[in-house]
Amino acid sequence: MTWGIQTGAGFRVSRAAAPAEVTENTYAPVGFNEEGVPVEPAQFQAGEELQFGPNGESFLVAGDTAELAIPFLFWRVKAPVRVVYVVDEPDRKGFGYGTLKGHPEDGEEAWVVERMEDGSVWLRIRAFSRPANPAWWLVYPVLRISQEFYTRRYERALAVAIPD
Repeated sequence: MTWGIQTGAGFRVSRAAAPAEVTENTYAPVGFNEEGVPVEPAQFQAGEELQFGPNGESFLVAGDTAELAIPFLFWRVKAPVRVVYVVDEPDRKGFGYGTLKGHPEDGEEAWVVERMEDGSVWLRIRAFSRPANPAWWLVYPVLRISQEFYTRRYERALAVAIPD
């Protein structure tokens, strides 16, 4: 519920303040109960306390904005993003973000950890994207290889965080 999977994959994350119009008009997705019936989405109300992870970092909420610094060869590629939704259900936790201007790609990516009825735990990573501008289209094959590389690092980062 923080940026842990990104930092575990080697990214640097610099949080930024989201514009007021984003935080005031943020979409909150609808969850579903065990019978598949839609339930009202959780809303963060003014005056409520934020939740924090074990490292003291506040849990993500829709509208949170950050700049990721992604290692690539000898430099870091800057990639601004904004959290577009948070999944906070008893057996499903995670979030999704969309890219912002300045990111190498246009698209969204989501990470959701789900505990199944048999007790197994699964990480679902979903993404769709395309290069953000003509310069990035020129190195499209490199972008695809980088995505595969970082997907594996996300998986390893989460596996390391789970105690034996």
